[in-house]
Amino acid sequence: MAFSTLRASFLCIVLSCTPLARAQSPKAAVNSTAANMPVRDMHRVSISDGWALVGEHIVWTATAGQNWVDITPPLTAGQTIDKVYFLDSSRGWVLLHSADGTGLPAIAVAATEDEGKTWSQRSFTADAFLLQGYAGGDFSFADDKHGWMIVGKMSSSAASRADLFVTTDGGKTWTVLPIPPINGRIQFVSQTTGWLLGGIGNGDLYRTRDGGHTWIRQSVVLPDQVHPYADSTFGPSFVMRPVYCQLSFQTFQNGLLAVGVQVGLRNWTLLTYGAEDGGDSWQLRRVEPDLPGIGSLSAVDSGFLEVAYLGHALSLRRGSARTAAPLPADLPQGQALRKADFLDAEHGWILLATGLPCDTGGCADSALAGTEDGKTFSTLLKSAQTPDAVPSRRSGGQ
Repeated sequence: MAFSTLRASFLCIVLSCTPLARAQSPKAAVNSTAANMPVRDMHRVSISDGWALVGEHIVWTATAGQNWVDITPPLTAGQTIDKVYFLDSSRGWVLLHSADGTGLPAIAVAATEDEGKTWSQRSFTADAFLLQGYAGGDFSFADDKHGWMIVGKMSSSAASRADLFVTTDGGKTWTVLPIPPINGRIQFVSQTTGWLLGGIGNGDLYRTRDGGHTWIRQSVVLPDQVHPYADSTFGPSFVMRPVYCQLSFQTFQNGLLAVGVQVGLRNWTLLTYGAEDGGDSWQLRRVEPDLPGIGSLSAVDSGFLEVAYLGHALSLRRGSARTAAPLPADLPQGQALRKADFLDAEHGWILLATGLPCDTGGCADSALAGTEDGKTFSTLLKSAQTPDAVPSRRSGGQ
């Protein structure tokens, strides 16, 4: 088993899938800087392997970020990349969309089984109500055949809406599932059991045991000494809800859950829960009080590693142990930490950027940096303003 991280009546619609020709995308060497092409997302798959989304290019490394090759699937005119997901170093899926003549998005999923050397792309259509308000999506695969795709819907700040799809053939066909209770991040640990974190303010946690057909709200018990902040700005009885920050299952039974609780105007407490029964019961393992905020979290061994950016240096904290790591000298000051992704306490990547969130393509000034010892970081990829720094399409690069 591989692990990464309602309507009243059941709606069963097999989407109309049109296979496109299987295309080979030759690997091409990539420069470490890309003119006006933001580093939008990344994931470190293993000690050596990982990917980054740079503009509308997916680049891959087998050398811990020292060298990159372009593995972007062939895109049709107007197609953009919304989400990249790799189950392991070989098998991956990419969510694509473009606008059709009606103004509705045309959705497609590209898949690879050989580290991006070749891709197959399948487009599908659905009833208009399933595509209206499209706002991107996310994948989770329990294995190479069984996967789920949650597609967010544009809504007000007081609502969280999405549609959910399932595949049992590796993404060739997708079936519509009942509407999930919220939009958020999904993680399936088997063909039947999955988790959904998100909702308004990331304050909701749900579990399914029937492959996404029904969802049951989950909660944890806060310790007696942790009291959520009561903000009178929103009314005399308004109490801040706990935030479900991160969930990770190392095996089907063993999981970690990070919960943030705002306890003051500028004070937070981070709670770490563990489960050894598949999430039937969450036991409190660690209380970390008096935090000015909660940074990006990665599950490491039996706890979480928090990475925060202090404006001039990175702070890596694991429990009471804290390490300050300076930024590489070639990166500008003042960028925000958008994401951190660590395999363990020594090996990880960070995504820094200015401007709008990177998944919107708005972070033109951005960079990917990595560490192999948990103390020093080096620049792996960065955007630049020089027009001759576009990713190379030369063949034969490694």
